[in-house]
Order: sequence, then C-alpha cells, then structure tokens
Amino acid sequence: MAERIEIRTAHNIVVYFQLAALTERVLSTIVDLIIMVLVAWVIFMIGASIGLDTFSATLSFFIVAFYHLIFEVFNAGQSPGKMICKIKAVNMKGIPPNPSEAFQRWVFRMLDVTFSLGALAGLFITSSPRNQRLGDLMSGCTVIKLTKNAGASMERVMRIQEREREIIYPQVAKYSEEDMLLIKDVLQRFAHYKNQSTRKAVLSLSKKIEEDLEIREKRKDKKAFLEDVLRDYVSLTR
Repeated sequence: MAERIEIRTAHNIVVYFQLAALTERVLSTIVDLIIMVLVAWVIFMIGASIGLDTFSATLSFFIVAFYHLIFEVFNAGQSPGKMICKIKAVNMKGIPPNPSEAFQRWVFRMLDVTFSLGALAGLFITSSPRNQRLGDLMSGCTVIKLTKNAGASMERVMRIQEREREIIYPQVAKYSEEDMLLIKDVLQRFAHYKNQSTRKAVLSLSKKIEEDLEIREKRKDKKAFLEDVLRDYVSLTR
C-alpha cells in the first residue's frame, strides 16, 4: 500500500499527506458500527416503550442508512469513527468531499463495504496506488491520517483553496522572502513619508515587478498593485 499522497493545488503548490492504512480504516468502521447500533437500539427501545414501534424502527433505519453520508457532508469528511482514529476523507484537492463526492462514496459503500462485508473495500485499498476503495475511486477521494504535520498541511491547503479566487498574480511565487520584505519596507516607508523619494521608490519597484511578471495591463494605483503582489505571495507560500 502507498504511504502518502501528493496534492497539487490549482496554483501548482504541492502538499503531501500520509494515507490512512487499511487497519485504521477498518478500526474506524468498527467504531462507527458500534455507535450506529447503540444509537439505533436506544431510539428503538425508547419508541417501543411509548408505543411508537414503527416510527422508532423507521428512524433507526435512517440513522444507520445515512450515518456516513450525513457526517461526511456536515462534519468535513469525518464520521465519529474517523475522528477517534484521527483519519479524514478528502478529495484530490486535499479538502473534504463536497456533497456530490460524499454521495458517491456513500452509494458505493453499500457495495464495497456493506454487501461484501468489507472484503471488496479491503481488496481495492490494498491494491490501489492511493489506498482507495471503490467508492473513493468513483468519487475521486481517499482517506488521510491527521498527524500533526498533516493537520498543518490541511490547514494550509484550506487557506490556499479559500484564497485562490482572489489571487491576481500567481507568478509572484518565483520571488524570495527577501524580495517581499523589500516590497513591505517600501510600502511602510510610503505610508509614513509620502514624499517625492518614497513615491519614486514605489513607481520604480512597480515597474520592475511589472517587467519581471510580464504584466501587460498596467495599473494606475501602484501602491495597490504592490499590496496585491505581497498579498498573493503570502497566500501562495503560507
């Protein structure tokens, strides 16, 4: 089985995650099964004691049937079993499955986990490059470990994904931190001392960056331009 997966964001940033092992996924499934059975049994017994046998039986069935789908959609890819085992379902962007992806995982769970008693899921997980069961393959997802490093990487990817629509100049990733500190210093000086010298520094630096990044549409507000460059760099590298 593979040990880790490479996630490449839309802006070509690579983050690595540890893949959940088969034993961890089996253990989380067992924990979820115990929880489902206990909750369903308690609800059925309470319903039966007050004469609502049919209603409580129906409610118990729906809890068991939609348990994984509900938690993966509304709990960012984690059922209680996954939370206890510190694993998480994610798509190939490194973020929790969207409702459509979670639905596909849930539909195929009946085939590769429920009806085959997990045998089909185990076969696919141990033989696929990304430790994916059939439901994962169909939905484009997998399950990762939430180690300290993976958690930090997950937060980073989430921040990047949230900011990707705002990024204007993805080319700034080629710059170094020293370059960005220079931009920050020029902006700070301009903010405190709006004189001919600081204005010239802003204009000169803006022109240099526009040439480096081959920007055709020049912006009139050079200060805002430099601020966007700095913000984009932070979004792409943090």
